[in-house]
Amino acid sequence: MTKWKQRVLDAREVEEDDPPSTEFMGECFLKICEHLIMRPNFINYTFRDDLISDGIENCLLYAHNFNPEKSKNPFSYFTQIIHHAYVRRIVKERKLMHIKYLFVERSG
Repeated sequence: MTKWKQRVLDAREVEEDDPPSTEFMGECFLKICEHLIMRPNFINYTFRDDLISDGIENCLLYAHNFNPEKSKNPFSYFTQIIHHAYVRRIVKERKLMHIKYLFVERSG
């Protein structure tokens, strides 16, 4: 992760696009997502695939914000990103479910 972050910083110095995330990073994000979804507070949701995809998406969006000088533990950084992505998705799904409920209640 520190090598990739250094490549990002080097690319930004010469005003180039950020380098793509490595395949290893993607595999790690997927593994973290798949194991975090098994926790008791996330396991019973029917939209688990959406939770996992949101977690991976957020990791890819915010990977460049990881600061190896501040913390040497990228696992905890990305686990928190994924956890917050899961919570945001659950809140969004609850709002949609409430809207559907109101629609059915008013139409019937």
